[in-house]
Amino acid sequence: MAGRTPPPRGPRVAPLQLELGAADRLAALIEESGEPLAPERAAGALLALPRVPGELARRVLEEVVQDDARLVRHDDGRVGLVGLAPPPRTPLDEAAWTIVDLETTGVGASARIVEIGAVRLEGDRQVGTISRLVDPGIPMPPRITQITGIRDRDLAGAGPLRPAIAELLALARGSIFVAHNASFDVGMLDRALMRLDGTRVGMRVLDTVALARRLLAGRLARFDLASVSERFDVTVRPCHRALPDALATAEVLVALIGLAQERGAETAEDVMALALAPPRRARQQRHLATGLPAGPGVYVMRDRLGQALYVGKAGDLRTRVRSYFGPRRQPPRIEGALAALAKIDSAPTGSELEAALCELDLIRRWRPPGNVRDKRPDKAVYLRLGLAEHAPVLGVRSPLSGSNAGP
Repeated sequence: MAGRTPPPRGPRVAPLQLELGAADRLAALIEESGEPLAPERAAGALLALPRVPGELARRVLEEVVQDDARLVRHDDGRVGLVGLAPPPRTPLDEAAWTIVDLETTGVGASARIVEIGAVRLEGDRQVGTISRLVDPGIPMPPRITQITGIRDRDLAGAGPLRPAIAELLALARGSIFVAHNASFDVGMLDRALMRLDGTRVGMRVLDTVALARRLLAGRLARFDLASVSERFDVTVRPCHRALPDALATAEVLVALIGLAQERGAETAEDVMALALAPPRRARQQRHLATGLPAGPGVYVMRDRLGQALYVGKAGDLRTRVRSYFGPRRQPPRIEGALAALAKIDSAPTGSELEAALCELDLIRRWRPPGNVRDKRPDKAVYLRLGLAEHAPVLGVRSPLSGSNAGP
């Protein structure tokens, strides 16, 4: 579709930061792990960050993978090596799981670990536990003491973090790492390991929150550890202390594995796959985003009759539109538009401001059903910059508006 030529853009910074040796580092990491890596963990290793948002991870890996014949993106988004054998299928009665829980001084990037609790299961048999207090080197916040009961005097004389983490990793060797809300616990451990020696956990991870949401959908209103533990009537009640919470999570895991088996799961990999979000139907329409320009602009989702379903603006058209076809579900109004989507039109603009003005004008004219938050744009006041100059984008003869000035 014709449109205004976008102005030249400045150099993209992220690819330059990853250019030297990034593919080699990623290939070595995949080879060391022996299996393809989830995009967030692969990008996190390249950027030396404990957590990388999904869209940023995709962009980072796209830059690294596309020019290296050794690397391949799988359908599920993971990054692997060409010719790398798939991971073995581990029967559930042979699977090893290390369930971990941490108590910390808080939840931010500056938080420190104060207690580590873990239990190792092989099959459904408990074969080892650890419970260690750790001196965080900072005072315990009073609100954390109220939650956990851990006081400064309890930590006086507690050992340093390094040997406690070493003991945890020794217990977990050769197993799948498990935690309830694993992004928190694994993120804390990754940050701690990066500070200590520049490494990461580097193990397969199962989040029992995600698994419970999949297997107990519609049967629980909340999926925090206390609620799920109550649902399964576990023998060790969670109490915001590391080892009891790890033991409770272990019981929850065994119960969830039982439910997974009822759905046909036979291996540890089957259980882990259930914890992943089911593929969205919208992913089958990713081809509609092919060839979109980078830079600011407006886009229109249309049905098979050409009617406008949703009008949006973006600072980067290509990235924004592609994001609709990722694993993350969109708001209901967007999901409704995606369900009827047949075509995406776009037009670059000279700036994000111009894109915003064009979006408002098209919403006012067409009132697409997906733009429910703007049902009555006629009740708002708009600023229009030089209608004659911007007519190709904003006016009736906009490349997005069609010959009949309608949606």
